[in-house]
Amino acid sequence: MSSALIIVIVAVTVTVGGSFGLYKAAEKNMRHVHGLEIPSVDISQLKDSTYKGSYSYIGMSHRVAVTVEGQQIKEIGVIKNGKRTWAKMAEGVIPRVIEAQNTNVDAISGATTSSKALLMAIYNALTPEKKGK
Repeated sequence: MSSALIIVIVAVTVTVGGSFGLYKAAEKNMRHVHGLEIPSVDISQLKDSTYKGSYSYIGMSHRVAVTVEGQQIKEIGVIKNGKRTWAKMAEGVIPRVIEAQNTNVDAISGATTSSKALLMAIYNALTPEKKGK
């Protein structure tokens, strides 16, 4: 076998193996996000303001701005979200959060992982003392 052919075989093997490893890591990360239990928030101590929060996983980033007035969530704006169908579907959690006045709401079926990422971004916005956790 020629050395060029051996190099090609090794390169393909390394590429396929590396891709599989990345895929498995991404899949594990998505399962983690999918299974997250979103904590409740206590907005009674928050001052009137617009709070920004984010949540990222496997290269996806979700950013929101949450407006609190009179100890109530008045508005949630999406600063950054994915462009795929399920990312847009996930924005359906926003009215649920405003209605419940809490982040502990059901995710959108068919967009569970993206929903939970948005909910974590909202949670992070409303818990500034816990940022980075």
